[in-house]
Amino acid sequence: MHRVVLGFVLSVLLLPSARAADPVQLAWRLAPGDRFALVVELSLDTQGGAMGVALTASRTARIEGELVVGEVGSDKARVTFAPSRMILHRVAGKVPVDRDLGPAELSGTKLAGRLTARGVLDLEWDDVDGELGDELEALGVAKLFAGLFGELPKKPVAVGDTWTADGEGVLDRAAFELTVAKVDPATSLVEITGKPKAKSTSVKVPGGHSAQITADGTATATFDTARGHLVAMAESITVTTEGTAGGVTGKVEAKVSRKVSIGRK
Repeated sequence: MHRVVLGFVLSVLLLPSARAADPVQLAWRLAPGDRFALVVELSLDTQGGAMGVALTASRTARIEGELVVGEVGSDKARVTFAPSRMILHRVAGKVPVDRDLGPAELSGTKLAGRLTARGVLDLEWDDVDGELGDELEALGVAKLFAGLFGELPKKPVAVGDTWTADGEGVLDRAAFELTVAKVDPATSLVEITGKPKAKSTSVKVPGGHSAQITADGTATATFDTARGHLVAMAESITVTTEGTAGGVTGKVEAKVSRKVSIGRK
C-alpha cells in the first residue's frame, strides 16, 4: 500500500516537470473585436560628438491606449491604436519640452496598423498630423515603437531554445537573440530572456566610409500561451557608433529603454 501511495505521489511531483519540458507555440491569438490595454514607456538618451562639438539629447514618452483588432487574415490582422494618455518629454538643446495629453486632447486620434501572429506590430504614425504629429516625429516615437513586441519564433519552443528577433527602427543594428528561460504550465506563462546577437558590426556609411557599431544590453518578456498575447516586455540596450570620415573621428552612444505591459480586455 505504501509503495502504491509513494508511486502516486512521485508521479504527481514529476508531472509538472515533464509538462514544462514540452514545446509550446508562442503566437498571438487574434479575432475581430479583440481589445488590448497597452502601456508603453520609452526613453532614448544620446551623447557624443566630433571635432569638439558635443551632441546631447534626451527623450522620454509614456503612452497608454487601446489596441483593437479588426479584419484578421491567415497570419496577420488589421489593428487600430487609440491613445488615451501621452506624457512626452524631450530636451531640444538645453530647452525642455513637456506635454501631458489626456482623453480630451487625444479624442479622435487613431493609428491604423497591422499585427502578425508572431508579434510584429506596424503602426502608421504618419497618420497623426498637426502639432501632435510634429511632436511625435521630434521624439522619434515611430522608431522607438518599431519591433516593440519582439518577434516570436515560427516553431514551438521549449526551455533553452533560442531564436533571433530582427532589430528595427532605432535598434536596426541590434538584432536580439531570445531564449526561453522558463515555462510554467500552471499559469501558462513563458519567461523569455534576450541579448544583442552581435556585439560589434561594421557598416558602410555615405562617402565610402565605414562605422563600427557596438551593441550591449538585455531584454526580458513574458508571454501567456493560454490567452495568446505578450504580457510584458522590458528592454535596455546601448548602441555605440564610432567612425572616421575626412580625418575626423566621431562617436555617438545611444541608450534605449523600452517597457511594455499588455492586458486582454
